[in-house]
Formats: sequence, structure tokens, C-alpha cells
Amino acid sequence: MSKTKILGQEHGITITRPFSSEMYAHNRKVATIMKENITKAINNRKHTADALNEMTKSITAYTFGTSNREEIRKEMLEEVDRLQDWWLAQEYPTLVEKGFCKEIAVGMVGFKK
Repeated sequence: MSKTKILGQEHGITITRPFSSEMYAHNRKVATIMKENITKAINNRKHTADALNEMTKSITAYTFGTSNREEIRKEMLEEVDRLQDWWLAQEYPTLVEKGFCKEIAVGMVGFKK
């Protein structure tokens, strides 16, 4: 039998190890918003291939050499649904900082050190 360790609170949610069902439910909602914002950013037709390549570092962890914008977009859109919560918690702030996505009011919980 595992013991639940309480680590504090974030956004009114008790942070525990292992994660609680409340934490998972919250993170699922936040992930949906993040993924919608990322998808909008990918589909923004104003981005150059260089800008898309910069964005893809936070989505696929690699960049494309000589691919055109549509190939880059296609690959990123396929990857968005597979993004894990921990990856979103880590990389979404980078997308905000670089101006690709808008900041959201409430972030993921349970990923702070």
C-alpha cells in the first residue's frame, strides 16, 4: 500500500505524490486549452518556415532542414495530440515567451520541483 504525500497547493488543488484524480482532471483541462492554443499558432499562416521551425522545437524537440511550411505544419499538427502533460508544462511557457501562444490564467499542477 502506497502512502500519499501532500506537497502543498497550486491553484487551489492539493498537490500529492502520487498524483490525485483531482490533479489529473485539472491537468487534462489545462492540456486541452494549451493544445488548442498550440494548434492555432501552428495554423497561423503568417509564420515563416524559420518561425515554424523555432516553434517545432517545443512540440517535436527537433527542427526541419529544408522542409516547406506545410510539411512542418503537418508534422506538428500530428504531434500535438501526443504531447504529454509534463512536456506541455515544460514547453508551453517557452511558446508563450517566444510569442507563439497566449498565456493562460491557470497552468498545470504537480510539475514544480
